[in-house]
Amino acid sequence: MTGTSVKSGGAAGTTATTALAVSPASAVAPASPTLTATVTGAGGGAAGSVQFLNGTTVLGTSPVATGRATLALTNVAAGRYSYTAKFIPTSAAAFTLSTSSAATFLVTAPVPAPTASFTAAAITGIAPVTLTMTDTLIGAPTSWAWTFGNGTTSTVRSPR
Repeated sequence: MTGTSVKSGGAAGTTATTALAVSPASAVAPASPTLTATVTGAGGGAAGSVQFLNGTTVLGTSPVATGRATLALTNVAAGRYSYTAKFIPTSAAAFTLSTSSAATFLVTAPVPAPTASFTAAAITGIAPVTLTMTDTLIGAPTSWAWTFGNGTTSTVRSPR
């Protein structure tokens, strides 16, 4: 997700503009997004650092090099995040402070793998005996593959 740029600051210095991009735009937890801030100003060469924030929480600070600053995050839990980047110039006489607009990042919880589980009910008697298998697995499977050990198989959820 990309945050559009927002200009702010005092009367001194060239107006700096900061834009923020989050890559990837969304992920499955635990996620490792990279925040990239692009700082531009009239005449170029904006010198300073970028403070990366999630709401009001400071995540880290990186120096601006060739108009960019990055911060790699790790182990981001499931949730919706709103990141911003705040450019802090080395010299207020040269550039003004600027903050990007928010860039959102969505982290979804991983889908748990299914856990195989079943019950069997047999009617005793002379062969062939009718056996009913009932799927009691945990999770959300999309297919089944039963092998009964006597050369027969099934792909239905609860075979008989």
